[in-house]
Amino acid sequence: MPEPRSSHDVEAAEIVSQIIRARRARTGLFRPELFSDPAWDMLLVLFVASAHEQIVTATELAGATATPISTAIRWIDVLEGDGLLQRNSDPASARRDDVELSVRGKAAIYQWLEDCKPTSFFTLQHSVDELGGGCDFRK
Repeated sequence: MPEPRSSHDVEAAEIVSQIIRARRARTGLFRPELFSDPAWDMLLVLFVASAHEQIVTATELAGATATPISTAIRWIDVLEGDGLLQRNSDPASARRDDVELSVRGKAAIYQWLEDCKPTSFFTLQHSVDELGGGCDFRK
């Protein structure tokens, strides 16, 4: 039985969801390959999934992070080796693994959120003029 999720978990997951959306928004301004960071994206996606008690397969994780499955498996191996996530065999399918953050991985994301709080870009106040005179950089 999954552990009950607190409102703190759900609130933190919403912050991480905003970060994921912000990271994805970069593709409108820059070529996606300039910011390829599949391991970090995987940790963020798994954090949100954990807060919502969602089970994520390796294939779904690859899709959610726009990572080729072979690359995703390599990063899952690395992250598992670092103790940041764990892989569980799906009892319904021997060919499918469920992936979730480990206790250490979840604690690390919480610590990162705490460390970033004073410098969060969500709290910065800049006008459009200060940031480029209203230029549309997507052109």
